[in-house]
Amino acid sequence: MTASNSTKLKPSKPYPEYPLFAHVNGQWCRKINGQHCFFGCWDDPKAALAKHNAEYASLKEGLALPDEHAGWRVGEVINEFLTTQDERVGQGEIQKITFDGLQSVGKVIVKHIPKNRMCESLKPADFQKLRNAMVKQYTPAVCRVNMTRVRQIFKWAFDQRLIEKPVFYGAGFKSPTKAMVRKIRNQKPKKLFDNKQVQLLIENSSPALRAMILLAANTGMNNADLGNMQFKHLDLKTGWLDYPRHKTHVQRRAPLWSETIDAIRDYLDMRKTPLTAYKDFVFITSAGQNWGHSSLPSEFRKLKDKINLLAISSTLGEIPIPHGSFGYFRHMFETFGGNSRDQVAVDAIMGHVPHGMAGEYREMIEDDRLIAVVNTVHRCLFDSIDGGHYEPQRI
Repeated sequence: MTASNSTKLKPSKPYPEYPLFAHVNGQWCRKINGQHCFFGCWDDPKAALAKHNAEYASLKEGLALPDEHAGWRVGEVINEFLTTQDERVGQGEIQKITFDGLQSVGKVIVKHIPKNRMCESLKPADFQKLRNAMVKQYTPAVCRVNMTRVRQIFKWAFDQRLIEKPVFYGAGFKSPTKAMVRKIRNQKPKKLFDNKQVQLLIENSSPALRAMILLAANTGMNNADLGNMQFKHLDLKTGWLDYPRHKTHVQRRAPLWSETIDAIRDYLDMRKTPLTAYKDFVFITSAGQNWGHSSLPSEFRKLKDKINLLAISSTLGEIPIPHGSFGYFRHMFETFGGNSRDQVAVDAIMGHVPHGMAGEYREMIEDDRLIAVVNTVHRCLFDSIDGGHYEPQRI
C-alpha cells in the first residue's frame, strides 16, 4: 500500500535557488503576499516551477490568474506583431533596422511588464512603470520614438482584434516634450567634424571606407544607403549619382566631386569578388556580401579609435576626434549645404520627403542648382585646408 503524502518524507529543493518549498500537503508551495500558493505535487518539481513562473506575476499583483482561453498575453501579442513586421521586411515594406528597433522595444516591454500578463488586465500603472524605466535608459529623443512604438504594438493588437478594447495608457504615459529633446541636444557637442578631422579620416581610411566617407560628405548618404547602393545608381563617366533614398524611396540626384570619383575608382580596383547574390552592390565586405547597416558604423569607430590612439602615442598629447559617428556626415551636408541658400536643392539631394503642395507639383530641379549645393559643401569642408578658394571641376 502506497504511503500518503502526510506520511512521506518531505523532499529537499532540487537546487538551492529553487523558489518553492515542499508543503506538508504534498505540493510545492510559495508564500506570496502573505498567502500560501500551490503549484503542483512533489513528484514533478519541474512542472511546478513552470506553473509558478506563469502565475507569479499575477499573484504578486493580486490579479486574476491567466486563463489560456481568456485572451492574449503581452508576450503573445508582441511575438505575433513581430512576425507580421518580419514579413514586411521580406516584402520590402520596411527596413531591417526598423524591425530591429521594434524588436528591441518588445524586449523592454516584457522586461518591465510580465509577458504572461493578459493584455486586458493592463492598467495605467503598468505603463507608468514602463515609462519610468525608459526615461532612465534612453535619451529623450529615443524615448519618444520607443514610446510611439509601444503604442504601435498595442494599437496593432486592437486593429487585429486580438484584444477586445484599446489599451488605456493613462495620463502618465507621455513622451518627453520636444523642448526637453532640444534641451538635451543643446548640451551635447554639435554633430559636425571640423576640416582637420575630415582630412584625418580620409587620409587614414581604407580604400572602401575612404570612398564611403567621401560619398557621405558629398551627398549626405547614410550607412544604409551606401550598403545598398548598386552600380546602376552610379555614372562615374558623367560624375552623377541617381539613387532613390533607401528609407523613403524619394528620388535623389547628386553631382560627385572629382575626389569622390577617384576614391570610388581606387576602391573598385581592389574590390573583393562578391557572392553571386551581391554582384550588383558597389561596396562588398571581405565575406563577399554588401555592407549591413551596422558594418559601416563599426568600421568607422575602429578608424576613429586608430587615429586617436596614434595621436595619444605621439607628441600631440590630445585626442583629435573625441566624439562623432558616421552619421555626422549627413548632419554636415544638411548644415553646410544650407549655405547655398537653396533649401529645395539641399532637400532633393538629401532625399527628404517633400511637404506641401509644392512637392506634389515639382517634377525636377535643374542640375546647376544641385552642383551649387555640393560645391558649397566642398568649400566648407576643404578650403581652409587647401589654403584658398577651391572649385570642383564638375561644372
